[in-house]
Amino acid sequence: MTISKLPRNVYHEFRKNKGKKFLFGEVIDEVFIDQKSTRQGDYRKMLQLIKRTDGRKEIRLCYYVKDSGKPEKDYHWGSQTTFQLGIKDFKRLLKKAKRKRIL
Repeated sequence: MTISKLPRNVYHEFRKNKGKKFLFGEVIDEVFIDQKSTRQGDYRKMLQLIKRTDGRKEIRLCYYVKDSGKPEKDYHWGSQTTFQLGIKDFKRLLKKAKRKRIL
């Protein structure tokens, strides 16, 4: 499975409704960096802009993974946990990190 072209649908699954997914929105833009691993896999770390079905926009941090040496088309979803924040909250979080000199 490869990373689909943009825009691409985003689905969510609630814990109490295992196996039942619903359309949450779509990834409308993204940036990434690739990190090569010497042992297990190569990682594509991403920051994605998601437009929710209700029109609001959020930022999601996630990653895709593939076995080292495999072609780019072999990247697949790797994130077991991600988080999404509204753009305003994401900017507030970055501002706090800069104030504390984390960034």
